[in-house]
Amino acid sequence: MVKDFVSDADRREVLAGRAESLLICLKLRFSGLPQTTLDICKIQCNKDVGKSILESYSRVLESLAFNIVARIDDLMSVDDLS
Repeated sequence: MVKDFVSDADRREVLAGRAESLLICLKLRFSGLPQTTLDICKIQCNKDVGKSILESYSRVLESLAFNIVARIDDLMSVDDLS
């Protein structure tokens, strides 16, 4: 049982190393692509779920901040009129 855990950990390390080297090779080969194109491709293929969640969260926060600023501007203009 313990041997299975060790082999799984070793296998994960090997696969993580391979994935990292593949990512470096892709970045070198397609260095002319803008970063956003690479990010969009990863999100569409569900390769980088964590990053897509963070991007979605940041878009929601940006939208909320814009709405708050717009409402503050509206209140300031109504206050100036009265």
